[in-house]
Amino acid sequence: MSERLGPEPHEFQEHVLEAISEVKAELDTEVANENREHKWLKWLGVSTAILSSTAAVAAMLGGYYANASSISQSQASDRLTQFQANSMKRHVDESVIIMLKAQQKPVPHTVKQDLDKLARDRVKIKANATTLQAISQYDLRQHNYFSYAITALQVGVSLSAIAVIARNRRIWYLGMGLGTVGIACMIFAAASTSIATPVLAIHQSAKK
Repeated sequence: MSERLGPEPHEFQEHVLEAISEVKAELDTEVANENREHKWLKWLGVSTAILSSTAAVAAMLGGYYANASSISQSQASDRLTQFQANSMKRHVDESVIIMLKAQQKPVPHTVKQDLDKLARDRVKIKANATTLQAISQYDLRQHNYFSYAITALQVGVSLSAIAVIARNRRIWYLGMGLGTVGIACMIFAAASTSIATPVLAIHQSAKK
């Protein structure tokens, strides 16, 4: 009985085909993983660009409302100064009227007219000051909303950068979640702006 010196040709062929199949399967798996990773990184790049652009818009709007709040508060302070000056002048005219009546002298018609004008101006100045203070508080609140949005968006962008380095999708998901919170803050601020349109119209009339 002769000894076998090696595998039969058909056995060798089967081993070779099996090895080729294993290598092909490994290559297909690696290619599929690379494709999935490439697609994930592509979406990560797109989402990060969107968050960065949105953060830039939020920063611009936040700065606008911060400046608007400062201007409105300054105008309100000017109106309050006018209100105090009006009160002082009114007290002077009233004192003049009291003195003239005490001396049994006639009160000049111009003094009465001036006192009536001061009373009308007093109501108008106080209303304008109150309106401007309310607008200043509104603008400041809008600025705060956009500040919250900027913070959430910037943290989201930072987490996306960390996700690229760590090749960790969970970190990217967390960053997208914070970015969504930032976008929600911007949408809420925009919605409150549309609701406050009549108040802004009053603001424009108060400046005149």
